Amino acid sequence: AMRNHFASGETRSLKWRQAQLTALIRLLEEDSKTLYSAMMSDLGKHESEAYFTEISIVKSEAAKYLKDLQANMAHEPVPSPGVTLPAYSYIRKEPRGVVLIIGPFNYPANLVLGPLAAALACGNCAVLKPSELTPAVSKWFSQAIPRHFSPDAVAVQEGGVFETTQLLKLPWDLIFFTGSERVGKVVAEAAAKTLSPLVLELGGKSPVLVDERPPDVPTMCNRVAWGKTLNCGQTCVAPDYVLCHESQMVKLTNGLVESFQRMFGEDPKTSKFYPRIVSEQHAKRLVEMIEEAEAAGCVPLCGGSKACNASERFVAPTLFADPLPAHLRILKEEIFGPILSVRSFRQESEAIATINSLPGTPLALYVFTTDQRMCERVLDRCPSGGAMRNDVVLHFANGHVPFGGLGTSGYGSAHGKFGLRTFSHERAFVSKPCRPLFEFGGIRYAPYDKYWGYSGKAFAFLLETLPDIPVLSSQRNALLLLAAAAFGCRQAIWSRVLSWRGIIKNH
Repeated sequence: AMRNHFASGETRSLKWRQAQLTALIRLLEEDSKTLYSAMMSDLGKHESEAYFTEISIVKSEAAKYLKDLQANMAHEPVPSPGVTLPAYSYIRKEPRGVVLIIGPFNYPANLVLGPLAAALACGNCAVLKPSELTPAVSKWFSQAIPRHFSPDAVAVQEGGVFETTQLLKLPWDLIFFTGSERVGKVVAEAAAKTLSPLVLELGGKSPVLVDERPPDVPTMCNRVAWGKTLNCGQTCVAPDYVLCHESQMVKLTNGLVESFQRMFGEDPKTSKFYPRIVSEQHAKRLVEMIEEAEAAGCVPLCGGSKACNASERFVAPTLFADPLPAHLRILKEEIFGPILSVRSFRQESEAIATINSLPGTPLALYVFTTDQRMCERVLDRCPSGGAMRNDVVLHFANGHVPFGGLGTSGYGSAHGKFGLRTFSHERAFVSKPCRPLFEFGGIRYAPYDKYWGYSGKAFAFLLETLPDIPVLSSQRNALLLLAAAAFGCRQAIWSRVLSWRGIIKNH
């Protein structure tokens, strides 16, 4: 039914797209209270955090798509090669078709509804697969989406691995997956079997590099601590570890401990603003990582395994600092929780080498320094999906820059115009009058030895010499340009002909 609806052509219209984006905004306004309750149940997320991390970003982006919809739908005129004169070239921004959006557990609304906004703005139909690890939010999707959308436009498929596997056996016009690198490989393999286009938003160990010339230290510590504990560390672009110049180690570690305490008190477990880990299994994994470090002689500066309760999905903000044995899991695996390690370095090259020595490409890179040239050197030598100077995480909320990974952290982009490009097919279209007048004497056709053996050479000369045709608004302008081009190229063409004659004469 969904493919038939797309094939009818209705989804291409401005009216249909406006209606879907309006419905999405209405969904976020009318069903937000029940979504807050679902977030609290699944992730222990306070209403304020749920609003600015899950709803506000999507609502703003959908509203901007709606406002700019007509302009974004317009075909984009582009220049044409001079040899095609006269020609009218366009990039047609067309919907892909029926897309599959597979969401993660960490931001179960944002990372489904955000891609959905772009998909609808581009005229696509969508099937949504929310994460089974957030059952309350998944149920919210299954109940809220049908109240605002026709099943021919947007549908929800609940379930776990089996249901997702069945979905991936079908051909899709685009699959948009957000999740772990391990599952991303499975999705990519399945997509390859049906040749379905794919976007992967994954993760990785996102480093923080603190230079010997840092910005204001208390502010820096607040920002790093906030980014690490946002959603209890379950954020794909959360700071994973810190490399700090040895001269700033004491200030930084003391400042981080103070920031954690200022945000959540002496006992974060009692704070209504501190979220929970998504499941007991994930919490146990994090506690085991802390216990491994403690068993190796590492003393937590705050938090620690005794402050955690995996059965209640509570993992306290935990900070470790040098010396840290290289074999520790917290130094090798993506943590995805509120555990932060701080290691020192002396030379900038040492920090860069450490970042690049870890497997994979980080999704984000954060550099805290007052030295712009130092920041540029790090950016040049340490690849990542995105990067920030003197802050963390907030680039995700900037719809004017692309959000996406590189290498093992994913491929493809989302947000703003980059999301529109992801969910559109940019189709080339060239229109050219079909009249003898514009055949240039047929020099592009075989045999290429017409006109005393020069037809092929003449066509090659025109390919190399004629300037591009600028964007034209009418056929009248095209004819004027044709005359101008003929006049402008006359001297060059005549000079080339004379040179050919000279070559023949010399021979």
